[in-house]
Amino acid sequence: GALDAGGFTLAVLGCGVLDVYPPQNHGLAARILANGGALLCEIAPDALVERGALVARNRIIALLSRQVIVVESRPDGGAMHTARFAQAAGIRVSIGYDNAFDTSPD
Repeated sequence: GALDAGGFTLAVLGCGVLDVYPPQNHGLAARILANGGALLCEIAPDALVERGALVARNRIIALLSRQVIVVESRPDGGAMHTARFAQAAGIRVSIGYDNAFDTSPD
């Protein structure tokens, strides 16, 4: 990814920067900062993760994007929130389909 290639990485969080979620991403957050990247959130630094903050994070992700591509999501999933925010902002939204994820019978 961008970190391994020495690229700038911006992580948009749905939690405070002092309590990175999920916990196994603490090391990743440290690597991002150590490589000159940034952690971005719009809530208090010590705020715990909650659903509303995750949805708000998807709005920021959409607004930072030139295009949003949804490959797989439940109707109420995070990718769909991001797609709706992008569409409302006039950002191109595309659907990628790969039947490898399709579990319905033929």
